[in-house]
Amino acid sequence: DKTITRAELVKVLTLTFKLEEDKNATADFTDIKGHWAENYIKTFVSQKYTYGYEDNTFRPEQEVTRAEVVAFINRIIKCVA
Repeated sequence: DKTITRAELVKVLTLTFKLEEDKNATADFTDIKGHWAENYIKTFVSQKYTYGYEDNTFRPEQEVTRAEVVAFINRIIKCVA
């Protein structure tokens, strides 16, 4: 019954789809430096599975929406298939 955050979803999807974490990936979001999911988020951005927000943030602790879940999964499936 508990919702998950955007950061938690990125990690779950990385593990579920067995995506390789790219420790050299970069992302210029102002709110992920030092975050526990920073490398997962950077990997998702480098693979174009997510883009973040117009204010240059990712908002890793924000509750994820159903629309975001669907968008992430659709992008992964299109790229992995």
